Amino acid sequence: MTFVTIATRRYLPMALQLAATIRAADRSAEIWLWLAEPPQACCVVPEGLFDRVLVAEEWIGTAMREFVRSHDELEACCGLKPTVLLTTMDLKREERQFVLIDGDAWVFGPFDEVARALQTSDVVLTPHLLEAEATRAASDDLRKSLRWGVCNLGFIAVRQGARGREVLEWWRERCLDACTVDPASGLFLDQKWMDLALAFDGVAALRHPGYNVNPTNAAARGVSSAGGRLVAGADRLPVRFVHFCGFGRSVRPTTIFDACNEGSPLRRLVEEYDAVLQKMDFAVTRTRPWGYASALNG
Repeated sequence: MTFVTIATRRYLPMALQLAATIRAADRSAEIWLWLAEPPQACCVVPEGLFDRVLVAEEWIGTAMREFVRSHDELEACCGLKPTVLLTTMDLKREERQFVLIDGDAWVFGPFDEVARALQTSDVVLTPHLLEAEATRAASDDLRKSLRWGVCNLGFIAVRQGARGREVLEWWRERCLDACTVDPASGLFLDQKWMDLALAFDGVAALRHPGYNVNPTNAAARGVSSAGGRLVAGADRLPVRFVHFCGFGRSVRPTTIFDACNEGSPLRRLVEEYDAVLQKMDFAVTRTRPWGYASALNG
């Protein structure tokens, strides 16, 4: 399985921490980093964590290059996802399974369930919500899903093959057409488009509570500790990865899991995550300008 992530120099510490957790969870995994920065603005990436580091501009086509230069940092990184996945699949044709995962994630175990799902499906997505709940908090989460999308596209797994590529090419065209935050028009970056893809042949939803635990679904997933590891759901299945959505853009990042009860291990985890990033000078790197900002501003 090959893992793929996208980063700018501002958020490189997050990508480094992600890679470290993937290495700890699955030593057989290969990890590729794509930098969404102009070649002249790219930073030095420490050796050892990534199997390959590529500068996106040197590999993407003209249309996507113009897209990146005409959108802000978040829009560009989200819109690059299908193109980066397709290019990685081209460059590594011997690989059968690919996972694109956002840099602001912490992996805790091998993605065995994803590997099994890709035996029978071409694309695997992770829905925010897995159960029908009648609480007011659940109603609020439903409204968020209607606004932001059924699935969190901080994760997508694809099987090498024509059908998976077809879905990614469709997604790429949709992102080129519109990858912005415009709830009134039914748009939320790259994510809302994939609500439609759930109806496509070969696209599956992974209904495992331990994947893509994030602030939107954390309360409903019922995450707890058991035997020194995180578990989720009524069956206490292992948490495979936690996604710290919004951490990098939040004024108070350690509060993103405050919707969980006071004893939730996720509250302690986000504090640990913050401490790890601060050791990598995240407070400094996050203030750096995006390399394409000057092109966007004129």
